[in-house]
Amino acid sequence: MHFVYKTIEQITHMPSVDQLLKRFSEALAQQLNVSNVMIHIYSVGDETQEMMASPKVIDGLKLGTVKKMGQHYIGCLHETLDKKYIVTIANEGGLYLKKEELLSLELLIMYVSNFIDNTQFVERLIDQLDSSQQSTPAWLQKFIWMQLENEKAQLAQELHDTILQQQLYLIRELDVTQVDMQLIKRHREHLIELTVELRQYCEQLKPPLLDKQGLHAALNKLFIEVEERAEFTIIHEIEDIALGASELPLLIYRSVQEMLNNALKHAQATYVKITLTAVAQGFELIYFDNGIGCDLAKVNEKSSMGLQGMKERVHAYNGFIELISAPDEGMRICIKIEE
Repeated sequence: MHFVYKTIEQITHMPSVDQLLKRFSEALAQQLNVSNVMIHIYSVGDETQEMMASPKVIDGLKLGTVKKMGQHYIGCLHETLDKKYIVTIANEGGLYLKKEELLSLELLIMYVSNFIDNTQFVERLIDQLDSSQQSTPAWLQKFIWMQLENEKAQLAQELHDTILQQQLYLIRELDVTQVDMQLIKRHREHLIELTVELRQYCEQLKPPLLDKQGLHAALNKLFIEVEERAEFTIIHEIEDIALGASELPLLIYRSVQEMLNNALKHAQATYVKITLTAVAQGFELIYFDNGIGCDLAKVNEKSSMGLQGMKERVHAYNGFIELISAPDEGMRICIKIEE
């Protein structure tokens, strides 16, 4: 796991996708001590381009998966509707990665894919501002980059406070234990399970169904996954809505995700209800739970970073958001955006 955190540390502050991919290749080669790491970008459906593997293999690679192909490994680093980013890892004399190394590599890829998404979004936004007749204020560019860095910092804190702490505990246990091979084997298996869990968590940073099957499918998958962990029932009524801005489905998904995370952590509810309906030139998203509620005036800003981020995203689209809650009266959140 060390090389995951070390590599992420080296690529976090790259200002463009090209620089991010270049630094990722260099860092990965250094951390794995291999001679060759290359990234190829393929256009989906273009049969004229040269490929390092068969089109069937490339098409079959899912985001975050790594496969051994002869003397090297290939993995799907990132994908959009029309492109696939494929990373190849090779070494003189051959290469073999253990199970835990493969899991760590797949986890790292999920991180990097999320960073690519965020960096591409910032690049597009700055290009739009630069191409407008008005010059881009320096404070606005700084704000955009700071928001991106804050997102990364929040992710790092979440990981540090949860799975990483369990990993550190197991490492300390291994340091002080006597030579007990059964205990070492159990701890090793637990570390692998934690890596799998962390990889699943990272998948939520980039909902895999959203681009391919749409908002409805992505939300249904989210509801199923949350109900498996929750002590409350989710009642949902999700309309198929037409949205002009390509970023709005992700905004809706992130908002619902944050609402449910808040319910898991704090609500102590028996049921949660979420409705998404179309309105004139936009949508309305309403959340309600019958939990313990809270005094919104006394909510600590640090403990509600997710809710604060949700407010900022809605305001960025000139939307309306309202939170209503009181002790023992549950929570109601209403979001409305008109394009």
